[in-house]
Amino acid sequence: MSRYFYPDFIVPHNEKRELVAENILCNLILNRIRDKRNTILLVKGESGSGKSTSVLTIIDKLCKKMQIETVGLIKNSLIYTPIDYQNTMEKYLYDKQFRKYNILWFDEAEILMDSTKWQSFINTSLAQQNAVNRAVKRMITFIVAPNPKMIDSRLRKSANFEIECTRAMMDKCRIKLYRYYFDERDMDNVKQKRARIKGYEKMPNGKYQVLSPVSFELDLPRKELFNIYDKVQWEKKGIILSNILKKLADEMRKQHGDYSRVQKLVEWATENPEELSKLVKRVRGKVRVMKDVQQRYDLSKDEVKFFEEEIKKALIKKGVSDGSVSVVQTN
Repeated sequence: MSRYFYPDFIVPHNEKRELVAENILCNLILNRIRDKRNTILLVKGESGSGKSTSVLTIIDKLCKKMQIETVGLIKNSLIYTPIDYQNTMEKYLYDKQFRKYNILWFDEAEILMDSTKWQSFINTSLAQQNAVNRAVKRMITFIVAPNPKMIDSRLRKSANFEIECTRAMMDKCRIKLYRYYFDERDMDNVKQKRARIKGYEKMPNGKYQVLSPVSFELDLPRKELFNIYDKVQWEKKGIILSNILKKLADEMRKQHGDYSRVQKLVEWATENPEELSKLVKRVRGKVRVMKDVQQRYDLSKDEVKFFEEEIKKALIKKGVSDGSVSVVQTN
């Protein structure tokens, strides 16, 4: 095998290895942007392995290289839903204030949608980037997968790099970085594979030394960025979760009944006994809700049953007896 290869990066030597790691990461990503190519990075790892921490650190390094204010970008780059994506892309493409912004961060959203919807959303967004945005603006996209099972073959084929996070240490986050490529030696059976990145480090004597890092150690992001990230993600997730819970509550009310609403109706009826005969009637000694009342107030079967039981209890307690409805307490 030839000793020569096409390098993924070429970086200057530095005794501080974390600076070498920073230069490699920025070199890999920004060279693609300069070549007018989108860059998509899959970020995966176990819960608590430092996925968000690693992305924050890398974005901060990229922003410094591109002379972009990191805090402003973090506030606008986090994406959880198709609406977030649409709003962000409109700002990036048409608002002069965000002209320099070109980083998207699809944060893990396992509590917001199931894996099938998540995959469909991500794949559709990436297809739009490749078909439309590439001609207008080259994007750097981080996709944080909630778990490895949510990375399907279509999503993997769209990615250029994979970042595997291991558990963050006290003052460092550790990642492994791979590039995706297609093995086309057999054109009838083209396979996507991944490999460790490999490039050259230019030494002080002018020679180039082959470098293929097993892993990278990066400084933790600034506390300010942590705080901004936490605030933005909780604001966005909070709104989404509130809507999800409201929808779930509405569905449960339809299925099982809104008992607080029915209870108010019971209280009103017992406080206005003259109206009681318009709501219920006596059938074979039992209190029954009239059909038109059930339709008028859109009561479910469970709500009707609850209403009848509560009316009987309330009338017994108050000792109320109506001309149409007579309730007698029995032992």
